Amino acid sequence: MFRLWERLKKLCHLLYDWSRAGTTNSLRNIKTLQAEVDRINSIHPVDWDEVRVLETKLSRQWEAEEVFWQQKSRVKWLKKGDQNSAYFYTVTRAQRKRNFVTGLRNEEGEWVTEKSGKATIATNFYQTLFTSESQVPNMAERVSNLPIAHSITPQMNAHLTAEVLPREVRNTVFSMGSKQAPGSDGFTGKFFKAFWDIVGTSVVDAVISFFTSSRMLRSFNHTWLSLIPKVDSVETIRQLRLISLCQFVYKVITKIMAERLASLLPHIVSEGQNGFIRDRQIIDNILI
Repeated sequence: MFRLWERLKKLCHLLYDWSRAGTTNSLRNIKTLQAEVDRINSIHPVDWDEVRVLETKLSRQWEAEEVFWQQKSRVKWLKKGDQNSAYFYTVTRAQRKRNFVTGLRNEEGEWVTEKSGKATIATNFYQTLFTSESQVPNMAERVSNLPIAHSITPQMNAHLTAEVLPREVRNTVFSMGSKQAPGSDGFTGKFFKAFWDIVGTSVVDAVISFFTSSRMLRSFNHTWLSLIPKVDSVETIRQLRLISLCQFVYKVITKIMAERLASLLPHIVSEGQNGFIRDRQIIDNILI
């Protein structure tokens, strides 16, 4: 199993190094191709066959540049239309400006702008938030003594623990968003979908290996934590929302487990409970 994990990890590193090598920089390629087109047009007679080949390559690079900035801008409503690289670039700059935290107020109310100072405020806040102040009792022992009827039937348990098949892994991958924020490897769902014939077998084997062995490579569990502003002008750490940027393979594993649980939750959670159940809304309580 670990040979499989190591192969997939090596593949991710090779793809990351390839993307950083500079061969995929569309803007630089556009400038190079445009200069070559101008050079050929200045020579008489003009080699029109070569010009057409270069213009085809140039068109592809412009398309790649547009897709790049569209992914950066996270604009989802625009499906078709003219090239909007400038618009996507403007949206991306506006988002970066809005998400940038110039400073934070500490517990004493002092305004801190240094990077190390802001990091200290965030670290202390979340360490306090996620640290229990009292000793947690043995909940398993206490729950076992309560007269609670079993909600999970043997059929439900068989569904939850059923073998994960390659078809289920593939369907999960293609049901996920293509342009969601990537993890530390930098690869979005669009990459895995576009090159599924190349990386699909490795992804399927990696996911199935986890469910059969309950072991995961540490790098797949490597997660970046990002703070997203809740308001336009952030002043305190409480005005930031913490999100996790996970690896795509990790998302596939959790999605499979979540989908299996989602199909059983309506039979377990009471009708008066609105959370966790698809198609239930809090406004239903008004009618009740």
